Amino acid sequence: MYSIVNDRDYRLLEEYLKEELRIANAHLPQRRKTLKQLLEEDIPHVLCRDGRVHVFKRRELEYLLSIVGEDRADELLLPILIEIDPSFSELVGVVKGVLEVEVISKVLGIRPEKVDAMYLYRSQLCEVRKKLRTTTQYVFSTKYLLEEFRSLKEEGKLT
Repeated sequence: MYSIVNDRDYRLLEEYLKEELRIANAHLPQRRKTLKQLLEEDIPHVLCRDGRVHVFKRRELEYLLSIVGEDRADELLLPILIEIDPSFSELVGVVKGVLEVEVISKVLGIRPEKVDAMYLYRSQLCEVRKKLRTTTQYVFSTKYLLEEFRSLKEEGKLT
């Protein structure tokens, strides 16, 4: 049995996790840009939360353009975010968004189960990151961890 004494302890844990994940996600962009915007830049880039500049490989941008077409290049925000889901026993990522799921499923050559969300397992994550190293990024979230804590608390496994 785990020991979280009261709601105050739970809130402290939640705040601690949020701060740790803020640090872990410092590599994320302050603001994402569309594929169209990036293709128009001499050096396609975004500014990261930690102040660094993230540069996209033009070859990857052109590959994505071949998938989505010029008519939807202004809809695809980059980098595509892959949220790591720690609730699984193995490494699993989640891609959300209709266009994002369409892109990733075409990159992998598979048919998604849902049109707006897609789970990616270790081998798929490796394949996606190999082909789209600069146009995808991992996101670490408290969402799944906090859901797990709430579930344990409701089941009486937290005291």
